[in-house]
Amino acid sequence: YDKIKEQRWQKDRSQLNITWLVYKGFTTFDGEHVECVKDYKSIAECEETCLRKNYTGFSLWRKKCFYYDKDREVMRRRRVKSEEHTLYVRVPFVVDEKQFKLYPNCESFFGEDADFILDYESLYDCQIRCIEGNYGGFVTWNGNAYFRAKNNSKLVSKRIPKNETDLWIWTGQLPFKKKRRARTFKEFREAHGHCAR
Repeated sequence: YDKIKEQRWQKDRSQLNITWLVYKGFTTFDGEHVECVKDYKSIAECEETCLRKNYTGFSLWRKKCFYYDKDREVMRRRRVKSEEHTLYVRVPFVVDEKQFKLYPNCESFFGEDADFILDYESLYDCQIRCIEGNYGGFVTWNGNAYFRAKNNSKLVSKRIPKNETDLWIWTGQLPFKKKRRARTFKEFREAHGHCAR
């Protein structure tokens, strides 16, 4: 079974689209790892193990690799400073920065925040959140990012000038299928053509 699994892994490896978020000087969930490998050979080996076992990330410390299976967004939010650690968080798609169009000194649908990141560390983090949430774009102001649930064409058409504010429009497509919404009891009853008691 292990040989078949390994062959499958080698075959599918070239088809993987993965982004690794690297946070030098940070760790997360200290002491709550699911696996630890001492004297790892290379970072590539740690990445392969993480993907093969479907972990969400790992941290490196003094030739030790600690693997985690926590939600990746929670891992990023709960990271803490630790000079000797480097945290790697797996994102299951590749971010194409060319798919984000910048409108400097612009705002759109002011105050209608579907989500936000306060004091974001990098624009890349904002772009990932935008794609994961399937937002039309986001606004950056004073080191914070505010996401808009409107589609990109509406955000562009309704934009207004606003100093020190940048509007970022995502022009790409969702890289994975949206989760199907659970049907309500009323919808279920109507679909089956009978009334519940």
